[in-house]
Amino acid sequence: MSQLANLGKPPDTYLGEHWVLDGFGFQYRFSRYTIESCPSLSGAVYAFVSFRPGILIHTPVLEYVGRAVDTHDRLSDHERLTDARRRGASEVWVHRPQLGDPISFYEAERRMIHTYDPPMNKQKPMPLGLFGLLGSLQGQYAR
Repeated sequence: MSQLANLGKPPDTYLGEHWVLDGFGFQYRFSRYTIESCPSLSGAVYAFVSFRPGILIHTPVLEYVGRAVDTHDRLSDHERLTDARRRGASEVWVHRPQLGDPISFYEAERRMIHTYDPPMNKQKPMPLGLFGLLGSLQGQYAR
């Protein structure tokens, strides 16, 4: 992405850290940024996060989890960002595995999706196609 594309874009706003368990006993440290941010990190897992109001605290909801070789390039023109914002996402969380971490960013993404089941990571059903449609109709009339 060119430097001209960043003109008029607010600077990345770092909001702190949040620790997340993956359901397999491994903890990840996510850096928190505003949803408009595009931090420059390599080999990272990211999540679009909204918050569900609670009595004492707001509970984070991972709306979408992905991975990127270059987070700046990936987040600056992400095809799911508008949908995530519509769902209430106000932050992007980024985890970059350190050199000695036993879990790669590929595996970290897989584990986070498995554990937190982000609604925007759900696969849309594939159309049946002609043969699938005929097979389903055949089963319908085989009684």
